[in-house]
Amino acid sequence: MERKDSARVTAVYVMTIWDKARMPTRLQKHVINKIVGLFNEWQKLEKNKENKAQRSEGLKEKENNWQKNLDKLFDIAHADALNTIRILENKEFLLLQRKEGRPVSP
Repeated sequence: MERKDSARVTAVYVMTIWDKARMPTRLQKHVINKIVGLFNEWQKLEKNKENKAQRSEGLKEKENNWQKNLDKLFDIAHADALNTIRILENKEFLLLQRKEGRPVSP
């Protein structure tokens, strides 16, 4: 399966879950681009992984940033989600999902 096809399948699956939770999401093409972009970054970092002993501080920082972005990978909420969600419980759930450590319930 091609990279973009895999990203599309993943996006549809994740968007279905967000839809069941009644959370407004980004457009599918943006979710796919987010997945593909993170995968491309990972590939670049993997090329440099062989030289672990000689990694620069910049590369270590890029790896740390990539890890932080990975934690946010499936936050596909619409940019205006907090303003469009009318049910307080759903707003609280979204805010909790965005916290570090991602608690699963309010």
